[in-house]
Amino acid sequence: MSQPKREASYITLKNGRWEMLTSAEYVAKRGMVCPACQSSMLALDKKIRGDNAECWQACKCDDCQYEWEDYYELRGWFPMEYSDE
Repeated sequence: MSQPKREASYITLKNGRWEMLTSAEYVAKRGMVCPACQSSMLALDKKIRGDNAECWQACKCDDCQYEWEDYYELRGWFPMEYSDE
């Protein structure tokens, strides 16, 4: 993965590296922000790729240009509700 190309005021450096969200912090924010700069200006690939019970989607931040993949996994199922009409 690439490091952010543009420094923003809300990105901090720690030991010469960008301080980024952990996976748990990213999930707590519902994947709605860049894990590098926390911008909400995201470009998500419309194609979701998958393999068995897992799938992933390419993401890119329009602010800092950081790229990553969102990862999804099958957690269960529920019946579809159908109308009799």
